Amino acid sequence: EALKRAFERCVESSRPLPPLAVKGGDFIDDDDDNLAALKEREDAEKAGEYLERLMKEDFDGKKKARRCAEMLGPVDAFGREMPFKLEFYMILLLEEEEELGMVEKLTRLARKCEVQLGNSSASASASTSIWKQRRNEVLFAIVNARAKRNEYRAALSVCGRICATNGVEGDARTEHAARSTALRILVASGDVGKAHAMLETIDEASIGRDAMLMNRVLLSTASGEYENALRLLQGSEGVDDAAACAKKICECALLVLKAQPKIALKGMLDALANHPSHYLSTKNEDVGIVALTNICACYDMSPSDASAKMAFFRFVKSNCGANENIGNFILKKQQQQQQQTVAANY
Repeated sequence: EALKRAFERCVESSRPLPPLAVKGGDFIDDDDDNLAALKEREDAEKAGEYLERLMKEDFDGKKKARRCAEMLGPVDAFGREMPFKLEFYMILLLEEEEELGMVEKLTRLARKCEVQLGNSSASASASTSIWKQRRNEVLFAIVNARAKRNEYRAALSVCGRICATNGVEGDARTEHAARSTALRILVASGDVGKAHAMLETIDEASIGRDAMLMNRVLLSTASGEYENALRLLQGSEGVDDAAACAKKICECALLVLKAQPKIALKGMLDALANHPSHYLSTKNEDVGIVALTNICACYDMSPSDASAKMAFFRFVKSNCGANENIGNFILKKQQQQQQQTVAANY
């Protein structure tokens, strides 16, 4: 509630945010205007935390966060005093449909992080690690935006920058996460040979067993080694929900590739029935769309009556909450099924 109230005050706050007056490096606390500026800055910081909190909520959290970001207005209106979290999440939420604009704003934010990192390093400040983490978050967001636009070379270039910088700084976890990301981009770009070479440079202890397993499954699949990929998946257990979902989706796709859509369909339906929130929340929206696409494809390839497929649609609609994207996806599939049924009856 405190974060929400701060957000509401931030909606009505000054644009741009006023700078804080200092004297001899110290904040001037006996000036009413300066105290008001400080309060607005604090509210803006908490507004960023509020957006972050909403983004992590199940079901309609991302939708709420986008609506709140829209209430705050344009990112650039806040000016140079805009706190990091508020700027970062507003860029992700408001520029999502315009990846190029997102990249430009994220690149500018990454430069601001580097400046702050230089300032904190110079004074041996405890904030150094915070600004390193923030810089890395922004750089990975740039990688994702570039990859979504199929700008693989640019995405790989940023991955290389993350690897080099964090290698020098001794952050093995982030360095090898970037290597793992680069491997997946190489596969997406069709360069499986370089992806195999990249795999040899990744430290499993740094990225975790599940992430390394998915890298191996991805490479086996890209190389046409479906049996080996399926064996890797079925011989392992996921350590968290996201890993379990990813494995189940990959297993489904592999079974389809092996011409076993009926078995794939049963596995995906069981997973969806047992853990609907893992697939249907806005937090896991991308995973959910892939899973539902796979299920629909399996229905189309498997001998089953239309009523079973419509029952599946009803289950998804009743469990997806306010997730508009998944709701619209299912509605479109329902309409297609109804059209097919009508056509078949003529």
